[in-house]
Amino acid sequence: MDPCASFTYRVSVYCGEVNDAISGIINSILSGRCLVGRGRLETQRVKASDGAELYVEAHGEGKPIILSCAFCTTHENWRGQIEPLVAAGRRVVLWDYRGHGLSDAPDNASAYSIEQVVDDLRAVLDWAAPGQSAVVGGLSFGGLCSLHFALTYPDRVEALLLVDSGPGFKKPEAQEQWAAQVERT
Repeated sequence: MDPCASFTYRVSVYCGEVNDAISGIINSILSGRCLVGRGRLETQRVKASDGAELYVEAHGEGKPIILSCAFCTTHENWRGQIEPLVAAGRRVVLWDYRGHGLSDAPDNASAYSIEQVVDDLRAVLDWAAPGQSAVVGGLSFGGLCSLHFALTYPDRVEALLLVDSGPGFKKPEAQEQWAAQVERT
């Protein structure tokens, strides 16, 4: 027997078992049966203003803190912060942007703008804490989104948490130079 064929078979079986385990975890999370930390995990697919569905999960009770991930990542970025924040008496809300993780990925390019992401964050907060303010924060792009949210909906923001975030580009030329640099790397 070809040793490569045996290796491929073992890898395929292993990957199949891992995929089955991951599918089981995801199904438990999506059905709300999974317990995390001290509180029950609550999940939802929140409808955005344009009909796209956004994956959202909430942990614990208390004043909400909504954490937005970095660009091209998912809510999993914040997994390690859930337990200490819940223990501190906060309701921790994580979500995936459209086109990321477990959220819908609309085909139309016009569905992706900072204004739409801010509106998506509003829909998430409306689901998690209707009529309340929250600590709104994020990592990198998540911080930029949170900053724009605070400027658009100041009455909904108790405080801002900005991690490795900036205000975006002030000049189109700077954005073009950055994009060119990214393309080179």
